[in-house]
Amino acid sequence: MHAFSHDALLDSQLPDLVEERIDTAYGKVKISIYGNRDKHPLITFHDLALDSDSNFQNFFQFVSIAEFTEKFCIYNINAPGQEVDAQTLPDT
Repeated sequence: MHAFSHDALLDSQLPDLVEERIDTAYGKVKISIYGNRDKHPLITFHDLALDSDSNFQNFFQFVSIAEFTEKFCIYNINAPGQEVDAQTLPDT
């Protein structure tokens, strides 16, 4: 299964996108953060065998993410090793 890439429409709607990779005991976790971190957090986690980009891309194409970021800061969290180009997870 291939992850979808962002298209121009989606990219034009994304306010203040920040991507961070956080080290954990299970590997790096990618978090995509949209909006002002002082606002209420809205946390998403992708479905099985997807990453947050491919899981939520269609949703945010039809529902303007700008509407959400007026009141929320959106945190799209990926499971370790699920994002595109992820490093292989350690065996232990």
